[in-house]
Amino acid sequence: MFDCPNCKEALGDDIQICPFCRHEITDHERVLIEKARREEARNASSEESYRASEFSTLRLLWQMVTVATAVLTIIVFNILLFADFVMAALVVLIAGLTLLVIENVYFQVFKKANSCPHCGGYLFRSHGTMCQWCGGKIR
Repeated sequence: MFDCPNCKEALGDDIQICPFCRHEITDHERVLIEKARREEARNASSEESYRASEFSTLRLLWQMVTVATAVLTIIVFNILLFADFVMAALVVLIAGLTLLVIENVYFQVFKKANSCPHCGGYLFRSHGTMCQWCGGKIR
């Protein structure tokens, strides 16, 4: 399928003359259309890899924050425990564990809210109305 260069109506690949505007599709125009298709496919492929790397960066950041929260909680808990501040140590431990749970729940909800209902792929803010991974309609 391609669009007529004259009237922009969708045409089949084997059409020689546009049935809408009677424009004759030349071999040169077919070459240009095929070149544009290849360029569009190349751009879509590079955009997908960029979005995938962006999501992996987001996931890495979330993992680093989770590990940092856990390590900081354990360090402060041990310092307070060895300084004989048992109640303060327990409060820090409970607060740290609560923060870890909140971080994980937030990330899961954030991921679910920004996922394609068809393929489950992560959608970025500029996804529009179609999924960039499977092409399914989102809204």
